[in-house]
Amino acid sequence: MSNSLRHLSFLLSAFLLLALDCQLASALIMGGTGNKPVRDAGWPRGAIEVANLTTRIAWWEGPPFGGGEWHFEYRGTTAELQAAVDAFSNVLAPRLELVVHDGTHESFWIKTSDKQADASVNWVFTVWVPANWNHLYNNPRSYFSADQPNFRQPVAAPRLDVYVGGQIDWKAIRLPSNVVVTDSRLEANGFAPDAGGVIQGIVWDMATGKPIAAARVRVGDDVVTGETDADGRFTIERIPAAGYFIVIDADGYAPKRIEWTTVTRTSFQRFDVYLSEAKELRGQVVNVDGQPLSEVKVRLSNVVAVNGLGYPSGGESTVMTDNDGQFVFGALPQGIVQLACHKEGYYYNSVLNEHHIDDSPLTLQMVRSGQVDISVVDAQGLPITSKFIVELEPEGGLRVGSWGGSSNVGDDGTVTFKGIPPGQYHVWGKPNPGRADAKTKVHPVTIAGDDKHTIELHLE
Repeated sequence: MSNSLRHLSFLLSAFLLLALDCQLASALIMGGTGNKPVRDAGWPRGAIEVANLTTRIAWWEGPPFGGGEWHFEYRGTTAELQAAVDAFSNVLAPRLELVVHDGTHESFWIKTSDKQADASVNWVFTVWVPANWNHLYNNPRSYFSADQPNFRQPVAAPRLDVYVGGQIDWKAIRLPSNVVVTDSRLEANGFAPDAGGVIQGIVWDMATGKPIAAARVRVGDDVVTGETDADGRFTIERIPAAGYFIVIDADGYAPKRIEWTTVTRTSFQRFDVYLSEAKELRGQVVNVDGQPLSEVKVRLSNVVAVNGLGYPSGGESTVMTDNDGQFVFGALPQGIVQLACHKEGYYYNSVLNEHHIDDSPLTLQMVRSGQVDISVVDAQGLPITSKFIVELEPEGGLRVGSWGGSSNVGDDGTVTFKGIPPGQYHVWGKPNPGRADAKTKVHPVTIAGDDKHTIELHLE
């Protein structure tokens, strides 16, 4: 049997379900090199002129499973940067941001696509398609992306990131009055050039708005630590260059994880962090007969605090049920949580559930799931072992909260789908890449729960 979960897209994971009118191609990061003009993807007026500057050496679109965040990477002289800044100032948006960085930068796309090529860039233009942003972060029907800093936020402003550690003479740049400039260089924020990576911030009580003293700040796995003063302020210097999660906690408060942060030896970053009073969440996982299920992995899926914003847990995010099906999360914020449950042979809808932490203790019910083993053969009855994708879709089509998946065939021409909830499904396959009409016959399958099915697909 092949490693059949390879490239599997469980649509219950919500990132595909909630990008309801996005094409599947948006599940990928796409890009290219050079300065061949690109088409306006739905950006603010004036952005296309910046995107198509001749100094562009690469571009790429992300994030995965949603798309809409476009990055344009440039290499040029100080005079050419001035032309870019002037064009940028003509973008019509509520706010335009420019961030100054010390040091140098490399193109994400070129580093990914050609490791031998010169990937140095001097500035980057980032702009969002508002429709994609709102699908990902502001869909009122979804808590997906609650652990992201963009959750329930206005569309990000178009931004220029300028790296002045190379050939750019930043002092020679004339800044338009409508561009908001943030200087992230150490010296511009009162630190010596040898202070290393620096983070600074204030920790606040979400309920009272007062600063929290003696809050603990941990960078990575305690690579560097700090503590807030009486005014809730903290400063941590000499952080080794790397990427980190930052966790902040205090006695009586739920620990909170700050977004992934890249620290360089010359970077300065500032955070305002709001902590909520800690609450305990208890629950029990049972089957359809109400019998407790042990050894169920219960995971925090999305946590939203009382201020309506995401609250990524800085504590334990996964627990296991005991012999009585009981589980407990010890320190969560006041608010709403979504939970995911996993146990071999069972299914729990991790999208269509929402629990208020004050409703503890909870009862979560899992149903028995089924399995479908699929093999694919050609007209001669020989296994098709590559460039072929198998689709499993619920009857009536995909919809929010439904279960579906797709997977490339393995080296032996087989695919296995597990954990399928009871219901009616359709299974078919097609070459990948290939024509939309070059697909196999559609096979219906009924999952009752605790059952296995075998299907052979024939490509004529």
